[in-house]
Amino acid sequence: MEQKAVSQLLQSFGIACEWNPSGSVSWLSVIYPAMTTDTDVASILWVAKQLPAIQELSLCYTQITDKSLRNLAKVTNVECMRLIGNNMTTTGLSEFALIVPNIRQEC
Repeated sequence: MEQKAVSQLLQSFGIACEWNPSGSVSWLSVIYPAMTTDTDVASILWVAKQLPAIQELSLCYTQITDKSLRNLAKVTNVECMRLIGNNMTTTGLSEFALIVPNIRQEC
């Protein structure tokens, strides 16, 4: 599938992407963060798992909570998760860091 078609498909999920020079998706971010909740995380994670070259998943300023951290821990193919400005607790983020110590978190 060509880049334009993949980008349009991701946009239909409410996800923006960035391409690296090798032609694979390296970054995902939600388009409407204020409307992204825990129920949306499953779709976002499914997309992230389909993209082995992804380096960063940005879920900043969403409505997701500690509940989503258990599911986010299942995405091990990313290098960085940006979780700034969410409804997660310090305890939840600390537990998340223990589960996925190899993923850099920006909180």
